[in-house]
Amino acid sequence: VSPDVLEHYDVVGVDPRGVGLSGTGRWMTDKQIDVLLAADGTPDSPAEVRSIVDDSRLPGIGCLEIGGPVYAHMGTVDAARDLDIARAAVGDETFNYLGKSYGTMLGATYAELFPDRVGRMVLDGVLPANLDLVEVTKGQADSFEVAVHDFVADCLSHADCPLSGTEEAGVEQLQQWFMGLDGRPLKVGDRELNETLAAYAVLSYLYFPSNDYPQLRSALRAGINDGNGGPLLTLLDSRIDRSPDGRYTSNSTDAFYAVTCLDRPFTGTVADVKRYAQEWATTAPTFGPALAWGLLTCKDWPAQGEAISKTTAQGSNPILVVSTTHDPATPYQWGEQVAQELGNARLLTWDDHSHTAYMRGSACITAGVDAYLLKGTLPEVGTVCS
Repeated sequence: VSPDVLEHYDVVGVDPRGVGLSGTGRWMTDKQIDVLLAADGTPDSPAEVRSIVDDSRLPGIGCLEIGGPVYAHMGTVDAARDLDIARAAVGDETFNYLGKSYGTMLGATYAELFPDRVGRMVLDGVLPANLDLVEVTKGQADSFEVAVHDFVADCLSHADCPLSGTEEAGVEQLQQWFMGLDGRPLKVGDRELNETLAAYAVLSYLYFPSNDYPQLRSALRAGINDGNGGPLLTLLDSRIDRSPDGRYTSNSTDAFYAVTCLDRPFTGTVADVKRYAQEWATTAPTFGPALAWGLLTCKDWPAQGEAISKTTAQGSNPILVVSTTHDPATPYQWGEQVAQELGNARLLTWDDHSHTAYMRGSACITAGVDAYLLKGTLPEVGTVCS
């Protein structure tokens, strides 16, 4: 947050139940997480389909066998109720909140459950509650397809870019390089950089262009030009909390699946997933098929969460919704949708490429959010920062 906000507020961070310092441990071994994240997301044979189906069961099995009772109660509705306990514990009559990415769904859910306790609430990079897992995943596949084109266009403007030609040609070169790793992964010590891990590394570095793009360009140059997959694996490891000795230093992967699969269980079949993968390959060829096969992780989840399908928060104080026009992970239209769905909300737009907007480099966004948090002043209707 900005220095002005930090001076005005005591800032309290809350790890939701089962997450981080509120966690009860890990439910998958380091090796199991390695297997899950490296699973072939573009299966080409019945044997490869069976393999990804088996690998996708690892999080659910771990939750059931090791997770303890908390794993069945890590959904967003439960976590939102915990936030109201946190509000009461610090003695606040109303709940002032800044939520980013998934934190927006958590905040909107709180507002739906306790609209009369909403103080000043900012939702930045919005994840809607009313979309099922297929809809969320398809929306992200399409947005990341746009983002990879943006990255390639930027890459081609630098002399050290390992891609060449037009933007379309560069994207195709990247896709072909991924496909080549399917049969011939790059050896990196006792590990391998396969198609799945390479694509995941690229996807995970499309979020924040000013920081991510230079690092990703350098790592891709090593992989594509020199056959050295180490830099890409290092980038990926830093995003998934994997230490150089192979240990995962947090339970972020375990918790991600526990929360996601309780909130948005997948009720389709393997045949459905195969169909989605084929369909998404036409609209989002870079990441779509692998993201489609990733739906299987939430299939037959061993617990059922308390679902919430709308967030209107009728009777709440005004809520500020912030959305970025080229957000790769939470598409702009999701912010528009939630701002309209909430009974009392205002949308602030950033015309840029970034996942979330506040404190990402826009003085206009910072001023708009700060004016709301400090004075309760909402931006003018239709405000767009560029």
